[in-house]
Amino acid sequence: MENDNPPNRIYCIFVEKIIEMVGRIEERKLLDEALDSSQSELVAVYGRRRIGKTYLIREHFAKQIIFETSGLFQGQLKEQLRHFASNLKSASQINFDLKTPQDWFEAFEMLKSYIILQKKIHTKKVIFLDEVPWMATPKSRFLTAFEGFWNGWASAQKDLIVVICGSASSWMIQKIEKNRGGLYNRVTKRILLKPFSLAETELFLQQKKIMLSRKHIAELYMGLGGIPHYLNQVRKGETPEIALSRLVLSKEGLLYDEFENLFTALFETNGLHQLVVETLGKNRYGLTRDILLAKLGQKSGGWFSTILDELQGSGFIEIQVPYSKKGKDAVIKLVDNYALFYVNFRKNTTSWQALQQTQAWRTWSGLSFENICMYHAKQILKALGLQGVNCLVSSWHSKGNNEMSGAQIDMVIDRADKAINLCEIKFNEQPFVITKAYSQEMRIKMAAFNYFTKNQKTLFCTFITAGGLIQNTEAHALVQAEISLDNLF
Repeated sequence: MENDNPPNRIYCIFVEKIIEMVGRIEERKLLDEALDSSQSELVAVYGRRRIGKTYLIREHFAKQIIFETSGLFQGQLKEQLRHFASNLKSASQINFDLKTPQDWFEAFEMLKSYIILQKKIHTKKVIFLDEVPWMATPKSRFLTAFEGFWNGWASAQKDLIVVICGSASSWMIQKIEKNRGGLYNRVTKRILLKPFSLAETELFLQQKKIMLSRKHIAELYMGLGGIPHYLNQVRKGETPEIALSRLVLSKEGLLYDEFENLFTALFETNGLHQLVVETLGKNRYGLTRDILLAKLGQKSGGWFSTILDELQGSGFIEIQVPYSKKGKDAVIKLVDNYALFYVNFRKNTTSWQALQQTQAWRTWSGLSFENICMYHAKQILKALGLQGVNCLVSSWHSKGNNEMSGAQIDMVIDRADKAINLCEIKFNEQPFVITKAYSQEMRIKMAAFNYFTKNQKTLFCTFITAGGLIQNTEAHALVQAEISLDNLF
């Protein structure tokens, strides 16, 4: 099963059954707009594999879909066309064999004829083409045929919605959204599905009658991310360590081979994509392009930019410019939590308890929780009362020089009201104790930040913690704002 993304979600229960649709309020509004419009709509839906694209479209358009087909993974042209014809036969409910079209031009002519026969349906009719990148095999001329279908006929209809969907987000962006040919500027609605937020994850688990503390939900999120398909595999009565051990670390686990399968399904040169992700997963603060290339033993080129674009489009990485830095200083970070957990621990054979005592575990948990905080920046700004203030959220680091030692800030909130929140992010089991030595360390960090960035704004030392903060003398003197795990929900 697939599912869905952040803020403002929906949780529906009916007497007969539970409707497993958590969130997607903004996305569903767009789909409703397509239903209510007086013209035909071309809707592009993309996002990471397992994120819930198919589920969203099937559920929302359950009464309007008159034809649905999906590309076949690694299917040849004849197999794709045969599958298309088979689905068209099923939709038509005819009792004789429907011939396999010779090419995609003929296939879309057959689809056009079928749609014309549905004139008795006076509401909007939905055509759902799933995993379109798999349909567009080399030299198949799929896009050319689809352009002819949409521009030459479908776009002129008043009662048609054509949904094109794909997990290979970079393909969808480059070939559909940024198309410079016949599909240029033709997409009328664009939906990018993202992982669940923590609040959505909580609702999703509650819907499955799985009751966990918010600390346990955060730990589960750190290992699986907000990916509905993964979360759907969690069982009642399982703690995160049991669920992650069973699903990811066990050779019989459903997600044990998911990592390799993801890259095979999404990217043609999947070996290089996978190597980039594995390399980034071992570097907490991310890597610049040049350093990443050096670690890979590769030379720069357009091929590498393509790989980064594809990984970013599919939600695995983010390219972030640290505070006060320029574009050339951009850092590439792995932000997919499942991939991060997999890279660091899938091949580990030690017990879970022993694993938690290792430096690798502490490094991973710190990075994963930082990723979560960055993803929930909107919730953090709300907790700080900054909804009405323009803010830029980033991180910062400096190597230092002869006059000042280097420093690193987990999250920098640069505010338009001439203040900056410097945030320390701690994934702590027990309430964190700020000692006199730690307080001095933080003050040195703040001084380094002012020195290297030439900052003139007021600095507010802010702590974001999973396990709370001990309110001692040092904490009262240093900390200007505190964000709890509950605030992220």
